[in-house]
Amino acid sequence: MGSCLIFSSFFLLWRTGKLEEAKLYLQRAKRVSPRSSNSAGYNYCKGLFYAHGFSPSEAIDHFNLARRDGVFGRRS
Repeated sequence: MGSCLIFSSFFLLWRTGKLEEAKLYLQRAKRVSPRSSNSAGYNYCKGLFYAHGFSPSEAIDHFNLARRDGVFGRRS
């Protein structure tokens, strides 16, 4: 549930051109739940953030972590 909420918020910020604010959401999610760094949705969003932030190697690392999930695996 939390991963889908992060993804929805992240996607909305990306579509409106406010990708820098997405970084704050990712930081808050990790602060609220330390286990979120193991979440496929969190890693997928972080991969998107790095992909659009011109850090492809970081993006690939996070997409590979999200690949194991049924929902986010196909997207990554």
